[in-house]
Amino acid sequence: MPQAAYAAALDRVARQIEALGGRLDQLLLPRKRMRARAGYASGQRLHLRSVMNSEANPRLGHRIWSRSTIPDRRQAVFSLLVDLSGSMEGAKAAHALLGTVLLAETLHRLNIRFEINGFQDVLIPLCEFAAPLDGVARQAISELEREVAGTRAGGHNQPAHNDDGPCLERAAERLLAEAATDRLLIVVSDGQPAGRHSGDDELHAAVARLREEPLVVFGVGLGPDTGHVRRFYDDAVANVPLEGFAEQIGGLLAQVLLAD
Repeated sequence: MPQAAYAAALDRVARQIEALGGRLDQLLLPRKRMRARAGYASGQRLHLRSVMNSEANPRLGHRIWSRSTIPDRRQAVFSLLVDLSGSMEGAKAAHALLGTVLLAETLHRLNIRFEINGFQDVLIPLCEFAAPLDGVARQAISELEREVAGTRAGGHNQPAHNDDGPCLERAAERLLAEAATDRLLIVVSDGQPAGRHSGDDELHAAVARLREEPLVVFGVGLGPDTGHVRRFYDDAVANVPLEGFAEQIGGLLAQVLLAD
């Protein structure tokens, strides 16, 4: 069974999960109208060009009919990267857990692929693309606050560090390996890069390299005095109130699907 922290967070965001799930489900539906597609052995109407081609080349067979088809459902995939450094300890980590639970449960119900990682000096997997959102994954997510405090049993527990740049690149690499039409990577942080292996320059360089890739990177500054995230990320929102963080995460998911 998941830890009590997960169950409590789930109870607090249950209504938001229902609302966001319905909204995202509509956004993921194909936006094009039904269209006629040729090449069938039967259908609603003859496709004149196929008829002429068939007469000219009998090897094409009798696939001379067209049918009205619905375009494929959009394939979206999401990654959440959460700062688990010591500056997140307390209320920030508690609200980060709420937003993480909202994202995980909503996407799980919609059967949308997602991954959740924390980061300190390295990436800390909490729920990977290839893993189900089961009791093991929920328990790992529920221990997010303990990782921040450096007390997670079997955890990485290096909250003195936050190597944003290298961890962002690693999370993006994993996201880009997933086949999709829409990719969103949300980075949640409350402090400036102060890592064991990297600092500001490495984060700027990572963001610059990812501009050339088919994904959207969005920075979220959790809590007051986080305006610095706008210096690093092209798309960012800062000074997000703790109480509104879960709702903000949901809004970002919808926003990227509306962007095109």
